[in-house]
Amino acid sequence: MAGELVFDLPTGWLGPEGAIHKRVEMREMTGYEEDAIGDDRLPYHVRMNRVLAGCVVKLGPVTDKPQLEKIMDELTSVDRMKLLLMIRVASVPEPYEFGATCPSCSKSGTHQLDLLTLQFEGLKDPKLREYEVGLPSGKKATCRVLTGEMENRLAELERADMMSGAILLRVAKLDENSKLTLDDVKKLPLKDRTLLRKRFDEVEGGFERDIQVQCKNCQKEFESKLDLGIMNLLYKDMNK
Repeated sequence: MAGELVFDLPTGWLGPEGAIHKRVEMREMTGYEEDAIGDDRLPYHVRMNRVLAGCVVKLGPVTDKPQLEKIMDELTSVDRMKLLLMIRVASVPEPYEFGATCPSCSKSGTHQLDLLTLQFEGLKDPKLREYEVGLPSGKKATCRVLTGEMENRLAELERADMMSGAILLRVAKLDENSKLTLDDVKKLPLKDRTLLRKRFDEVEGGFERDIQVQCKNCQKEFESKLDLGIMNLLYKDMNK
């Protein structure tokens, strides 16, 4: 049926019974979700979860909306992005248009992308939510996979603390210290922080952000980074 999609998440929801649920049934966005986006009285993460849960008809065996909203906080960051992109596909079926400036001739142009062609990679072990990393300094970090709830906390940090905050939220314990502060993370040497970020990327997976495009002026190919914020995804094409 038009406006409806069935697809699998890259990682999936880890249910209380220990099973992984990947299959999603989704519908297009309606005025209920659009009003949630625009309700500035609500924190951003509450609005985001209402939009995601509102458009999800069924995730695994779950159809209850309040339960689905809670599940959105438990999903990995990559799964949440897949949901958002699929809402765009279901709601606005035309190709996604984005602008890019050619580094060779400096001319700007508009390009199109079929969002269904984007490749996603989830957790290699969908049940793995914590793992250990040995750091160059000799410390041992116990890390956890970034979820929706953690993303929400990251969004509340000051911009100047974002890089350290992204590490802090993922590190559950450093040696025997399970009550890490932002200052503890800031004190880590660069070699430790660099290795942690590398391991985060390896474990959590991700999706294509750098898209190969061809300049319409000089015909040379180059990479362009996608801006996949919710407002760009849902409204940019409509405001021409």
